[in-house]
Amino acid sequence: MKEEEIIKILIGSLPAWITAFIFLRQQYIKIKLENKKLQLEIDKLEDEKQQRKANAPLPPRNRR
Repeated sequence: MKEEEIIKILIGSLPAWITAFIFLRQQYIKIKLENKKLQLEIDKLEDEKQQRKANAPLPPRNRR
């Protein structure tokens, strides 16, 4: 294969590579946003758990 043929093939496949890159970048951004939402939800649930612990009544003491 000549050098010119290789260059033509590479240039011809460039739009496919660009499309693939754009698609993968969009997927990456979508996953990152979903991750952030889930982390915020986890933090919120952990805060609620801590609040419930702090507001829970003390257990009764054993009397003898």
